[in-house]
Amino acid sequence: MAILRHMAYKTCARLTIRVEWGVTMIGYRSMLLGMTCGLALASPLVLGCEPDAQRTPIMVTVSDSGMPAVSQDTVTACEGEEIRWVFRGPAAREFAIIFMNDAESPFEGWSQRRGATVTGRIKHGALKGQAETPYKYDVEVDGQRLDPRIIVVP
Repeated sequence: MAILRHMAYKTCARLTIRVEWGVTMIGYRSMLLGMTCGLALASPLVLGCEPDAQRTPIMVTVSDSGMPAVSQDTVTACEGEEIRWVFRGPAAREFAIIFMNDAESPFEGWSQRRGATVTGRIKHGALKGQAETPYKYDVEVDGQRLDPRIIVVP
């Protein structure tokens, strides 16, 4: 639907389109083209999740008490979007991103990764029933764990 609506905007680009109080006013050259564009523009807007091109990495740190901390406790992401965790501190330290198993991971083919930087792409099919789907995971540093989450959105 979003693609059809986008195409309608491109097709109707030569038309005069004005929006006032939620009503689309169209000045058109032909009755047929005007009706086609009017119907496409009047259809409900269905937008899918748009990956965040400006997404910053999730920073992993360790508090004075030795507990891991993350810069974003809950992250929302789209299928196909890349998520990156980076250790921030005076020296790079290895940490782990751990999901219960592959079925409980939004990433394709892994439920656990270690490093000073960890990257994963949200797999297609991570949404369950086209509804927001939460995934709990652990961040482990030196045997201490924190349990943030990722929510995959439609």
